Order: sequence, then C-alpha cells, then structure tokens
Amino acid sequence: MNNEDEIFKVEDVARYLKIGKNSAYELIHKGKIRSIRIGKNIRVPKWCVLEYLQIQADLCYNNAENRLPDEGGNCA
Repeated sequence: MNNEDEIFKVEDVARYLKIGKNSAYELIHKGKIRSIRIGKNIRVPKWCVLEYLQIQADLCYNNAENRLPDEGGNCA
C-alpha cells in the first residue's frame, strides 16, 4: 500500500495536522477536508488531508504576504 493510500480516523487527522480533535471534526464537518462514512465511522484518506494542506498553501502563497494558514485555514 502506497503511503498516500493510508486511511485516517479523525484522531489521526488531528495528530497529523497537530491540531485538536474538535478542530479536525470541524474541518471535516465543514467539508474543508473530504471524508467518507463507513457506518457511523468517519474515515479520511491521507490524500484528502494532503489536498487540504495544498489548497491552504496555495491560498496563502497567492497572498502577497506569503503567510501560512492556521488550523482554521486563515493566513496568520
């Protein structure tokens, strides 16, 4: 299995992004990080987390000040 084929639980997403579990749930609930449901369980393919990071980086690097996003997706 390729490294990008990994599947995360919400707790894993939070740990990977170094944010709180509630913040991870919020990003997923708002659709900023795509996810899938398997029964009552939320699973997030690693590529969806990487996609979120790339989108946030693109948004900020297109900003004249080249700031990195905070956990809410805002450039600090």
